[in-house]
Amino acid sequence: MLPIATSRSRSTWPGWRRPPGSRRSTTSCGADAARFGIATDDCRKTFDELVAKGVEYIQEPSDRPYGVEAVLRDNSGNWLVLVEQKPYGPDGFA
Repeated sequence: MLPIATSRSRSTWPGWRRPPGSRRSTTSCGADAARFGIATDDCRKTFDELVAKGVEYIQEPSDRPYGVEAVLRDNSGNWLVLVEQKPYGPDGFA
């Protein structure tokens, strides 16, 4: 089983060190709130389904260079980042 990367667990991985000059995130969700990335095939559809069920949102789906992203908050204050990754190939790295 692969570990799920979160902003909270990253610093506990063996051998992981914070890059020199970087700081711990102190975004509006609070320094101790976790943020999880969730891949989805259709970010806008998943967002609409979750909001219809009462999930609080921070950011509606928006286009990003890497795909479509939306940010939700669970009932514990953790951020859930939905990402619909844009297809890419070798020519995208030229």
